Amino acid sequence: VADKLEKAFALVRAPVICTDGGIFIEALRGFPGEHSGHAAKKLGCAGLLKLLDGCTDRTAIRRNAIGYFDGSRMEIRTNEVSCVIADAPRQRYPSYEIDRILVPQLPGNEDGRTYAEMPVKERVRFSELPFSREFITTILKENKS
Repeated sequence: VADKLEKAFALVRAPVICTDGGIFIEALRGFPGEHSGHAAKKLGCAGLLKLLDGCTDRTAIRRNAIGYFDGSRMEIRTNEVSCVIADAPRQRYPSYEIDRILVPQLPGNEDGRTYAEMPVKERVRFSELPFSREFITTILKENKS
């Protein structure tokens, strides 16, 4: 996020807000991490699940960061959701590729649904969006100009 913020500020020469995130799978030593989008395109769910063949530890972290940079002050916040990787892709609603195998471990998801099995309105509760909204609101209040 820091790199994105610096590059975005250099381009627009005005305060910027950027986000970035990834899925960090414990058994794969954090892979795909910040390369989750690329891994989703190249490997897909099937490829990621193949990498986990024989692994009993299916824990993962969905980590998202949001930041603000005005050329002198940089502020970054992160949010994490503990997850497990499903045994097979499951989808009911349109979603990102990896959301088909990612099961958030939070109250309200005791039935073990993947993000892709939740309607968007419900999925938001298990995402970084409430956290991001709070951050952006604070930044805007502090920097009215």
